[in-house]
Amino acid sequence: MAEERTLYEFTISGANYYDGARNTITQSSCTLTNQRLIIRDSRGRTQQINLRNITSVNPRIGLVNKDLELKMGTTSTLLIYGNKGQLLDIARMINEAMATPS
Repeated sequence: MAEERTLYEFTISGANYYDGARNTITQSSCTLTNQRLIIRDSRGRTQQINLRNITSVNPRIGLVNKDLELKMGTTSTLLIYGNKGQLLDIARMINEAMATPS
């Protein structure tokens, strides 16, 4: 098994994770490795998403609403909120991490 390596670290102002119910994620520190996305929010909670489970990475940049939609199959979605530049950077980093052999 390949060793897990940290590729990027960044912060997000907020997100919502949907898995049948909405789970609000507050200001968070994120670590992106070659195997997973780890989100640690200001409440001390940790959310981990295995990169193999991500089926789509979709930045949705409207005039008012801006988010980055990560889908994990048909049942789970993570919506990350931020400004256009930040969301496009995060999308690029995740796509790069998913393409990196683990």
